Amino acid sequence: MSNDSFSFSMPLSAGTSSGTDAPRYLAPPFDARMADSGQALLLIQGDAAIRRVPVQLVQVFGQCNRFRSLEEHSREIARALRVPPQQTGAVRQALEELVRRQLLLTEEEALQRLQASANASAGPANDSISCLFIRTCQRPETLDRLLASLARRPLPDGLERVVVLDDDADPEGRRATRAVVESHRDGFPCALTLVDQTRRQGILDRIAREAGAEPARLRWCIEGDPESPETSYGASLNFALLLGAGKLIALIDDDATLDAFELPGSDERPAFRRQQSARLQFPEPDEDLPGERFNAVDGHPLALHAHLLGAGTRRLGELAGDDIAGLLDDLDPQLLSELSGASRIRLTSSGTLGDPGTAGLQWLFDERPEHLEPLCESEDRYRRLIEQRRVARATARPEVTTAYALMTTTLTGIDNRDLLLPTQPRGANEDLLFGALVDFLHPGSLQANLPHMLFHMRPEPRRWQASDVDEPRGVNRGAFLTAKVESLRSRLPQGDTRSRVNLLAGALKGLAQAGRDEIAWQLRQELLEVRSQMIERVTSVREALEPPPWLDRDFARVIERHGQVEEAQDRRLVEIAEQLPGFLRHYTDALPDWTAGWEHCRKTGIDNLLEGGS
Repeated sequence: MSNDSFSFSMPLSAGTSSGTDAPRYLAPPFDARMADSGQALLLIQGDAAIRRVPVQLVQVFGQCNRFRSLEEHSREIARALRVPPQQTGAVRQALEELVRRQLLLTEEEALQRLQASANASAGPANDSISCLFIRTCQRPETLDRLLASLARRPLPDGLERVVVLDDDADPEGRRATRAVVESHRDGFPCALTLVDQTRRQGILDRIAREAGAEPARLRWCIEGDPESPETSYGASLNFALLLGAGKLIALIDDDATLDAFELPGSDERPAFRRQQSARLQFPEPDEDLPGERFNAVDGHPLALHAHLLGAGTRRLGELAGDDIAGLLDDLDPQLLSELSGASRIRLTSSGTLGDPGTAGLQWLFDERPEHLEPLCESEDRYRRLIEQRRVARATARPEVTTAYALMTTTLTGIDNRDLLLPTQPRGANEDLLFGALVDFLHPGSLQANLPHMLFHMRPEPRRWQASDVDEPRGVNRGAFLTAKVESLRSRLPQGDTRSRVNLLAGALKGLAQAGRDEIAWQLRQELLEVRSQMIERVTSVREALEPPPWLDRDFARVIERHGQVEEAQDRRLVEIAEQLPGFLRHYTDALPDWTAGWEHCRKTGIDNLLEGGS
């Protein structure tokens, strides 16, 4: 859509009224340019014709950015354009003219457009999740709890193997993990395999040898720099992508379980969303989780993920049934443009019940105001609810979005049937970067957030303190590279997988050559962007909530702290700038070896890759 503005002036017309069941309309993606003082040239996506249209119609057309009835559009446009009361009839007249010219889409027409596109480019059919990978490190107690939750109920069809990926470097810790796995092996409902660091290195060497990859570079994709002090969050994720190449897989951390619960009013019919959102509830401070407050979900979480993994727009339309309005209610022209025949769900996520998995507390002040109302009852209740570091968080229905914000806190489903790229093996925000890489490599990829919660609690429960409010959002390497990949994705046209890998490698090599000062400058720019967005969103929530004084003080603290950049934070950005070129050179040099290794694993299969070990 062009940024050109058009002044609104049309003759008065009475218009007609709309019933409550009136059809709803949306403008398709378009571009417009001025032709002369009264006419504009209009180009609608998917239509070769360039139309000559009065500028007043284009102005109204551009305001039809959600599905609304003509009556609803008329009110919203009059408000947005500040149309005088005596001219509101002209708005309705313009809308009726757009309908007469067949420029606006009804919900049925939009769905037909998506399904026709899907028919022209059908993706692979849905499949079962064949392997569940469990990431563990130094937590035998929670691993035991997770394996027990798997064993006490029938497994879904198609699940053939559970692989425990132990990332513990300490031999004593590895022995404790092995003892837990061995205690569950007898009678376990499917193959149960343990891969620790020692065995992982042997498997990687074999893959490199048989795939013709350089062993040291392929190992770097999993291990990263062994001298780095950063936690190897991405190591097991990347290794799971190799072992599960060509399949639907799932990944879960050892401090979650596969016991699923839901909030009241959940709906299994999918809905497209422009941004991710979730409902939020605070368990009572003395309540044992999961307790009686949250209803158990009958379906197995792995089956719920498999039900959506790989689904394209046509399948989502089928799953929505007669709820077309619910499926498309949040659609806007931009999201409609992003959805195509190649669109399919490549990532699925469960909600959380218990520890939300976030390090900081700032996110709370960016939540929807209605979810924060329990915090407004009294200062004592606010402090008690927050300090326990427990929330129930899940969507109301399967929410499907192109706006990735992946968190692998509980269960994550991955459509690994096409090549996916590794995330950073060490450092925080590896999950955000992985999501951005999926979307970059396969434009039109979708993430589905499912309306159930998995119990998630560490062996020693963490607590939030009042000082956590003072910790503003920052920028680390994972977050910075996520922003870079997302920006690159928006500027590049679709292409084949190999060409996009090469484009990514070229862009990252260029960034590596920018020099420390330039990279530090870009990091500071990203920090300012993150901070300013947070201030804007928190301010908006504060105005809508009108919090009581005790809560308002913390809103003010969050806003104030995000408006300050301390010297220590800037020094950290300089450190990242100094280290980033080396990381990027390792990553881009290893991409051909990763690709060769992934393709070899796809052809070989996980059973053959794991043969000869327990």
